[in-house]
Amino acid sequence: MKAIGATGIAAGIAGCAGGDGGDGGDGSDGSDGSDGSDGSDGSDGSDYEAIGNFPPEGDTVAIGFNGPTSDGSDGSDYEAIGNFPPEGDTVAIGFNGPTSGALGPDGQDQEKGYDLAIEHLNNGGGLVDYWDRLSGDGIMGHEVEPTKADTAGSADTAQDNIERMIQQDNIQFWTGGMSSTVTMAMQNVAQREKVPFMGGNSTSSGISGENCSRYYFHPTFHAEIIGMAMGEAAPSVLGEDRSLFHIYMDYSYGQSNRDAARKYLTEQGPWEHAGQAAIAEG
Repeated sequence: MKAIGATGIAAGIAGCAGGDGGDGGDGSDGSDGSDGSDGSDGSDGSDYEAIGNFPPEGDTVAIGFNGPTSDGSDGSDYEAIGNFPPEGDTVAIGFNGPTSGALGPDGQDQEKGYDLAIEHLNNGGGLVDYWDRLSGDGIMGHEVEPTKADTAGSADTAQDNIERMIQQDNIQFWTGGMSSTVTMAMQNVAQREKVPFMGGNSTSSGISGENCSRYYFHPTFHAEIIGMAMGEAAPSVLGEDRSLFHIYMDYSYGQSNRDAARKYLTEQGPWEHAGQAAIAEG
């Protein structure tokens, strides 16, 4: 909140001296202009715009604290949201990625990372050993139960999978995606069901732009940032007298990267646009 205290401006106005009248006395001096009164220092809040519960009334002002007063190890100090808190001795964490289809090799590598994370959470090792809040015996005293599904690179399949995981398997969190189109479809489910989701290597600018969701965590840089970096580096390394012909995958990921590259290399950069060619997904 910005507040601007008003200050008074003192302006003295000097009177004119009257002319001589023979041997009479000098004309009387014009009276000085009165000083402008100083503005208030705003210490009572009167010089600030009223906003919310400000300014306070009376002689006291209330300052609130709304946070956990214990370590919250059993989840009791946290608000119930989505499928949280879990019931029983296990907690389900989902993986919903493309382990088959055109993106199958990428999805299989992503699945290996997921499996390793579950192993470390339940049995220690890896980054778990560096975080005091993790002890290698699950999460908050709950053993992590893996729950997996294959999207095959389809947005509709991904949505069906994750809705089933949320409603039947009671997952608390999930990862996966890979394709930007699939990731954005699952973002809508995360927002509606209030279950956190962290995607994998999806770079469309829309993910953290117009499709931004408070329940989605975007661990990778997006296309706009890639385009900005290219706009700085490519002309410096390759020279400014160049033309750009763009070959791109014809879905959200490729289109977003195409647009960012064109923006920073041709529209706002020194290169000439020489055309484009789309490659169908798959």
